Order: sequence, then structure tokens, then C-alpha cells
Amino acid sequence: MTSASSLQEPIQGRTSRDVRPFCLETWTPRGALIQDRGRFDRRVRVAGSDNLDVWFASPEDVIIKKMAYFKEGQSEKHIRDILGVLKVRAEKIDRDYIAGWANQMQLAEVWRDILQRLGGP
Repeated sequence: MTSASSLQEPIQGRTSRDVRPFCLETWTPRGALIQDRGRFDRRVRVAGSDNLDVWFASPEDVIIKKMAYFKEGQSEKHIRDILGVLKVRAEKIDRDYIAGWANQMQLAEVWRDILQRLGGP
């Protein structure tokens, strides 16, 4: 099993500052709380080099987390990132899933604003 300290070691020329350690059991970044078990189930596997698979959060879960970060700090960077994901992924995004979590996490107003900026629901 991988230890937390080994996750902080430099990886292929990157410094430990570039790597965010996470809990292998719950797949959450250090200090973060998982919204639900479904987020773990929705992760996306990408085949990496050296027969190593890499797991990423789903685009929908990234959007939800960025909405929470925006609400917390009001940084427009998060909104720009969200808009970029929505433009690139377009019809592949599960907007109902995002809307459900936005309502549950008191982010519905942020989600409505994002949809307006995109040009509609």
C-alpha cells in the first residue's frame, strides 16, 4: 500500500508541491470531505505509461467542487475553469447530477449563474 509520505515525493521532475496527496480508500484529497460514495464510483480511469492506470475525478465532480471553492473565496478563476469544462465536454456533462448536488450543497445560485453565462439551462 502506498504511504502518504511517498505521495509527496517528487514524481517525474515535479516537486512535491505539484502533487496533492489523497486518501486511497476514499479517493479524497487530504483535508477534503467526500460528498457521497457516488463520487468515488464516478471517477474516470485513464491508462498511463508503464501499465499504470491513473484515476481522476469526473468532470461533474470537479465542477461541483469548483463551485464550492468559488462560493468560499469568490475567485472568478473557478468560474472560468467550470465554463471551460462545460464548453469542451458540452453534451457529455450530466447537468442533472450537478444541479442535484448544487441544491444539496447550497450552490444552486452559483450553478444558475454559470448556466446563464453559458447562454441558457
